[in-house]
Amino acid sequence: MATQTRSRVAKRPLNVVLRPSSPAEAAYRSAVLAPGFEPEPGLNLEFLGGRTLPDLTFTLVYLGRWDPAERRPLDRALPAAMTDPGLNDVLAQYFPGSVVSATFAGSHTHSAAVTARLDKPAVERLVAELDKSGALAGLDYSRSAVCLLPPRGVVLVEGDVSSEVGLGGYHGSVHVARGRRRRETVYYSVAVYSEGTNGIVAFDEP
Repeated sequence: MATQTRSRVAKRPLNVVLRPSSPAEAAYRSAVLAPGFEPEPGLNLEFLGGRTLPDLTFTLVYLGRWDPAERRPLDRALPAAMTDPGLNDVLAQYFPGSVVSATFAGSHTHSAAVTARLDKPAVERLVAELDKSGALAGLDYSRSAVCLLPPRGVVLVEGDVSSEVGLGGYHGSVHVARGRRRRETVYYSVAVYSEGTNGIVAFDEP
């Protein structure tokens, strides 16, 4: 059954990844540009405050059932991309006076079953569960990000936009506290397993 995705009014920078020319991109684009205006590259990427992590530590968490043969290439490719000198030179433009770096803290598996459609509240519950279980105990949350990777076939949802219409992923944060520990913020990202019409297929392999 066909569904209609409404336009979204965003009063903050977008935290989603969208496939070009997809219904998901159209929904967000129409929300952040006033009628009659066209995109202007000179207005892109303005710092409006908020937490930035020039010295990033990140970990990958594979949700549900993943084939080890698929995890191993990702464990190599993502750290290689995040430490690429060319990429970090570009990012350095947004961190004047800072050295941009990224450190891979390894990957984990979270074997609990994952629902066929994974929305933002469910994602954030997973982040809180990972913290409570101690799976993230080695991370300094003030400079770290947890990257969640759902398995093949799971549809990622953010509001009324899904990976079925071009959503690739998004990022956010969860406030956690356990026992007498002070309140901390866990920064996370989640990316769909892109394949076919689900997500953003950029390469021959997912």
